[in-house]
Amino acid sequence: MAWYLALALMLGPLCGLLLLVLPVAFAFFVVNVLGAIVWGAGITLLGYWLGQFSIIQKLIEPIFILIVVLSVLPMVFEWYRRRRNANAGVDESAA
Repeated sequence: MAWYLALALMLGPLCGLLLLVLPVAFAFFVVNVLGAIVWGAGITLLGYWLGQFSIIQKLIEPIFILIVVLSVLPMVFEWYRRRRNANAGVDESAA
C-alpha cells in the first residue's frame, strides 16, 4: 500500500499536465493516422488510374528519371551556391 502512495505522490502532479496534453496528442494521432490512410490509398488509386493510359505506360521510365532529377536539382544548386560563396570568401580574405 505504501508503494501505491509513493507512486501517487510522484505521478499526481503530472495528472494535470497529462490531462492537458492528452486531448491534443490524441487529436494529433487521429489526424496523423487518417492522413496516412488517405495518402496511401490516394497514391495507390492515382497510380492505378494513371496506369490505364498507354502514354503513361510507355513513358514510365523517363517520368521516374525526371522525378529523380528534379528532386536532386535543389541539392546541386545549394552545393554550387555554397561552393561559390566559400571560394568568394577565400578570394576576399586573400586580397
